[in-house]
Amino acid sequence: FPRSSGWQNETLAHAGFLGTSPVNPQCAISFKVLELFYALRARSYSPREAFVRSLDDIHGYPSDPYLVAQFSRAFDVYVLILREVDQRIAKSMDRLKGEWRMKNSCPCCAYECEDEPELTFRRLLTVDGNNSAKRFANAGVSDQREFESDYFLSDEVVDSFSDALPDRGKKKTGSAAYDDPDPTAGDPESDCTDRWKNANSERTRAMWKAFEESGIFACVCRHGFIVGIANMRRSGELAKYPLAMTQWVTESLGDRLCWGYDIGCAFEGT
Repeated sequence: FPRSSGWQNETLAHAGFLGTSPVNPQCAISFKVLELFYALRARSYSPREAFVRSLDDIHGYPSDPYLVAQFSRAFDVYVLILREVDQRIAKSMDRLKGEWRMKNSCPCCAYECEDEPELTFRRLLTVDGNNSAKRFANAGVSDQREFESDYFLSDEVVDSFSDALPDRGKKKTGSAAYDDPDPTAGDPESDCTDRWKNANSERTRAMWKAFEESGIFACVCRHGFIVGIANMRRSGELAKYPLAMTQWVTESLGDRLCWGYDIGCAFEGT
């Protein structure tokens, strides 16, 4: 293949390969192989080392640690290329704003016909926190890259709700996650809030400090499409996460939204 410029990687790309170094690459990975690993990783946890060694076995090549490093470099560049292509397409179609994805990602929720009867609720949404995606504070310190996404609510916006609630004192259950502004004795809703242990974070507060990321707080539509995500940092499911998420989604999607929350009784009081 003739070179169209002085860059070897450009010649390799025309031939369907991606070099593993920016200048004078000695190794190249096929785009088809990178595409295959990208698809596998999207469906399950696929460690790069296992994938590369499997390729070595298929080709009868002895495993070598440097091949894993070469593949990792090529795959990182491949992901950057895909993101750049997506950004250019979104820009050409005027879809760079995060609100566009939120408003149009779910065809069932977003599609509206002219003169169709108005529904009581335009969209049905649910929010909840999950503590499975944890990361220790000392893990990943060397990697300072930030993942650009219009799915995630920024930490600054979430933290702006930290002091949004007045200090009304702690409830008898020691709940630090949600504050009931006007608890009523004997009220079934208040009793439910007191009994619901997921709203109690006093006993686990010290544990959360070990994690830089203690989980995620997500909002999805009734069809399972992600509307927004917020990182939960060094804490359990505090009230600031649903408050920030509610404001963000409401400002983008408007009114007549129906929200589902497994501790809605506590959040309604908040």
